[in-house]
Amino acid sequence: MPNNRRINLKDIKKKDTAHPYSRRAKQISRAIQRTEKVNAYKSRPLTGPQALKCDKFSWFKYAVGDDAKPQTLEEVRELIDEYLKREFEDIDLKKPSSFKEDIRKAQHLAERQEYLTSGLEIPDLMCAKSIKLLREWDGDWNGISLVKVKKINAPSAKQ
Repeated sequence: MPNNRRINLKDIKKKDTAHPYSRRAKQISRAIQRTEKVNAYKSRPLTGPQALKCDKFSWFKYAVGDDAKPQTLEEVRELIDEYLKREFEDIDLKKPSSFKEDIRKAQHLAERQEYLTSGLEIPDLMCAKSIKLLREWDGDWNGISLVKVKKINAPSAKQ
């Protein structure tokens, strides 16, 4: 079978003069469906560890503020303590917890345990260049790799 399928609309010639039941019309409809499918895939929300890492980085982005001065290790640990003590505003304590709330609580406990044992991965707030990259980061998963990451342990954990 030849590999001459037209994938994009720009590859199809004379698309304005195509008969509704012709092969060219089928190519056009396939190309339109494909572009819609690709756009839907690109605009889907993040799930799993990607979303958690983006949420964590965005929290630190707004916690640092607009000043781009490097932090000391003690200041970074204070920020991590704030991050771990943050309140979930949308969780109502009067209602029985839902599945999503249970997952968020479990993730919160896992982050706390990770910080106490092996260290929590956060953006490097001790380097001015890294802070600048974090401030310029737009919240996209693809751009998160530009931000330098550092693992910070709790003060009582062995280094």
